[in-house]
Amino acid sequence: MKWCFLLWYFQDVLQIFGEGYFFAPELFLGAVLLLMSSEEYDHPGLIWFSFLGGVIWDARWTGFIGMTAGIYAVLATFFSSLWNSMPDTGRNKLLLFAFLGGSHLAVGIARCLLEMSLQDTVWVLFLRQQIVGLPMMYMIARMAFPREGLYGAP
Repeated sequence: MKWCFLLWYFQDVLQIFGEGYFFAPELFLGAVLLLMSSEEYDHPGLIWFSFLGGVIWDARWTGFIGMTAGIYAVLATFFSSLWNSMPDTGRNKLLLFAFLGGSHLAVGIARCLLEMSLQDTVWVLFLRQQIVGLPMMYMIARMAFPREGLYGAP
């Protein structure tokens, strides 16, 4: 869990240095979902942890307290129910990467819509966030299944 805090801080630093160039990728949410993909951690506790990380992010950046926190908590809850309903043979890197990429996309779209701006610059920042973030989401998925192929076979 310590490295979740470090990734939240790294995400914050990326947001600082990427201001005006791209939105920071959702590294904290990816880390929480990675912890949920293992059997070592309590899922309800991680859902609350993702909510807390979202509240802190909202207080730091968006100014609309609860928006990112709610999205993080809903995505973590949905991932928990999806992951627990899958048989062990269905839990593979491709499913984890698809969910990480989809959640990264959903949070990015929500932030762009929160801007309520149809200016091209907001959507350019969003596209840059996706270009930077999706390879990072793939690396997080690789951390969950380091020795398996894409579909779970060695």
